[in-house]
Amino acid sequence: MRPLIVALVLTACLASSISPSAGDSPGTQVEIERLLDKWQGRLGLNTWTIDVHLVLPNSPASEEDEDKTVADIVYDNADLTETIRVAQASRREVENSLLHELVHLELEAWNPPVYPGEEEKTVETITHSLLR
Repeated sequence: MRPLIVALVLTACLASSISPSAGDSPGTQVEIERLLDKWQGRLGLNTWTIDVHLVLPNSPASEEDEDKTVADIVYDNADLTETIRVAQASRREVENSLLHELVHLELEAWNPPVYPGEEEKTVETITHSLLR
C-alpha cells in the first residue's frame, strides 16, 4: 500500500513539471549528469552524493537470459553515497534507467520490503508514472 501511495504522491507533485525528452541520445557524460541533477532534485535526494557513469551496454548474463543489464546501482546508506552505471541507449531509455535506480534508492528506506517480489514491480510503476 505504501509504495502505491508514494507513486501517486510523486506523480501528482511532479507531473506538471516533467518536460518531454529532447534529443534522441544523451551521448555524453555531461548530458547524463544533467539528467541526474534533474531527477535528484525532483526526488529530494540532494543529501546524497551520487556519481553516474554512462557505460557501454553489457552482453546478456547467460545464454538463457536474453535481458541485458541496462543499469546498476551501488549505494552506502551510512555515507549517503551512490554510484549508478547506465548503459548507452536512447535518451528516453537512459533517463528511464537512471530514474529507475533513483527510485530504488528512495524506497531503500523501507527495506526489507514487506513483499520482496513486488519491489521491482513497484519501482517500475513509479518510474513510468514519473516519466509520463
